[in-house]
Amino acid sequence: MMAVFCMAVFAVIYYPKLYGPKLYELAKVKFVEYKIDQHAARLTDKVKSKSFEAYEVASKSEAAAKALDAASKAYVATTTAPLAVAVAAKGGELAAKGRAKLAEKLVALRDGQSAGSSRDPPEPHTPV
Repeated sequence: MMAVFCMAVFAVIYYPKLYGPKLYELAKVKFVEYKIDQHAARLTDKVKSKSFEAYEVASKSEAAAKALDAASKAYVATTTAPLAVAVAAKGGELAAKGRAKLAEKLVALRDGQSAGSSRDPPEPHTPV
């Protein structure tokens, strides 16, 4: 059986124009014959319903409520801490300074290019 499989793979790889369409048609017929698309759709619906049920059960559990409470307390503690507020403020100041410096350099570069464009380009140097 393995030898037949290997021979079919060899034929499809080395003679794709000859055996590729035949293999495609055969696969399409088997796909319809075994109703693969219906099985896949049914399986997808089952997975969706089971995952929804699992989420509902997990979200109503005591552990989920405790975890949500702990996460909200940690969020409040970190966002109201003086150190976090100071770091956020300094970060904003540094970002503003960096943007200002970048803008100055871009303006200087633009002015330098506009001043240079009014000059005539240098004559090409041809060796004699």
